[in-house]
This record gives sequence, C-alpha cells and structure tokens, in this order.
Amino acid sequence: PIILEASLPFQPNQARALTKAPIKARLRCPPGSLAFLKDLSPQLQKVDGTLAADLGIDGTVDKPTFAGEVSLQISEIAFADRDTPSLEKASLTLRGNRDTLTITQGEAWFAGGKLTLSGDIKLNDLTNPGIDLKIGAEQALIARNENLILRTDAALRLTGPFKSANLGGTISFVESRFFKDIELLPMNRPAVDLPQSPFTVQRSYGTDATPFRDWSIDLRLHTKEPFRVNSNLAKATIDTNIKLTGFGRAIVPNGSLTFTTAEATLPFSRLELAGSAIH
Repeated sequence: PIILEASLPFQPNQARALTKAPIKARLRCPPGSLAFLKDLSPQLQKVDGTLAADLGIDGTVDKPTFAGEVSLQISEIAFADRDTPSLEKASLTLRGNRDTLTITQGEAWFAGGKLTLSGDIKLNDLTNPGIDLKIGAEQALIARNENLILRTDAALRLTGPFKSANLGGTISFVESRFFKDIELLPMNRPAVDLPQSPFTVQRSYGTDATPFRDWSIDLRLHTKEPFRVNSNLAKATIDTNIKLTGFGRAIVPNGSLTFTTAEATLPFSRLELAGSAIH
C-alpha cells in the first residue's frame, strides 16, 4: 500500500500567516510489481521487477524543501522480438532534493555486456540543468548481425550545462570480428560494371539534432583487443587508434587503422601485409 503522512497548521483566520507555516509530508511506496507494463506495450513479453519510493517535503508553504529516494530493481525484461536480447539484473537508485538529483546506483546487463551510470544533475535551471554523469560499459554489444559482432568497453563522462555539454572519454573495442564468405565472379563471365562502393570518406560527421549538435566532443576510439576479419578470401587483425574532436554537428576523426597481420588469397595470387596502416 502507498502511505501518505502530512501535517500543516490549521489557521482559517490567518490566511497570510499560512504561507509561512511549517509543512511536513512523507510519501512511502513499498516495492511494487512492474509486471503490468507488459500489458501497455506489445513490444514487451515479460517485465519482472519492482519500483519503490520514499519522498518527503519539509520547510514552509512558500519555501518547501524536497528530498527522497526512488529505487528501481529489474530481474528481467524480455522483448516480443526474439532477436532482441533480454535486459537483466538492472538497478537504478535516484536520490534528490530541491537542488540536485543524484544517481547513486545504475547498472544493467544486456546481451552479455554490462552498462553503468552514475552522477549528478543540478536542478537550479530546469530548462538547462547542469550535468555531471559517468557512463561505463564492459563488453557492451553495439552491433550484431550474421556478419558482424561489435562489442566495447567504455569510460565516458558528460559534463556542463545540458545544452552545451562536453562528452569525453574512451571507447575500447573488445571481442569484435567480421566474417563473411565472398563469392568470386566466374572467369568466363562477361564484364559488368562494378557497383559503387557504399563507403564514402568525409572530413567530418555529425547531427543537427538539438542539443547534441552543440555538445563538444573529445573521445578516443581504440582496440583493446584486435578487430578480427575472417573470410574465405581474407584474414586480418586490425588495431584502431582514432581521436574524435569537434562538436556534435561536426565531429572530426583523426587517427589510424593498423593491419598487424593481413593476408588475401585469390585463385592465382596471394597478398600479405604486415604493419600496414591507414591514416
């Protein structure tokens, strides 16, 4: 059950004095099941978790002070799409007062990887709050399909006013690989125009979405474990060390891809590369 306790002086003949009257209230919500959420969205198959809250108000009627804690515990969220991994062992604890919202514990497991979140949000200006958030990852799954697996560790920090924040830190690739068998054109097949490469080289990348376009960027991308390429025609291990700088609207990459080992096998030839780099 939800419990609400409150006290306020009753002074019907002193309306002006009421604004300076002390106020005290407390709202307590013991852990309640979140299973009903699956009925609100067809994308959810199962929600096993609880939400609890303990919120209080003190001070006076004209200058109340707020404080409290909200705790979310998730054992599992399963999705209707069988190709989407479940979210497991997730927890989030928020503590706040009139000026600051603090994330004291935030973590979740997804597809064998762990995500963490902690930090503070200043509430002095709700239109542009000050933020200081730490975002971490261990073997987080970024992409997976029949040809590619991409996982990363990460240690990121987002600081400053929300509309012009700075995103900095390191993203490290781990346990990542590309594998695909490539079919060669038959030797006696008539010549055809080869399709244009889907890859284009740009001096910068970015987004025009606000407020992200105005965020300053200072990130390092590197391989903690070499990225592996494996196919019937080519095998390679690749190390990455790239710096991303600029703003969200124009992110500039600068760095290199190094082929520590690479070999390509064709019907009548063989190509080996060692220590080659692309800048």
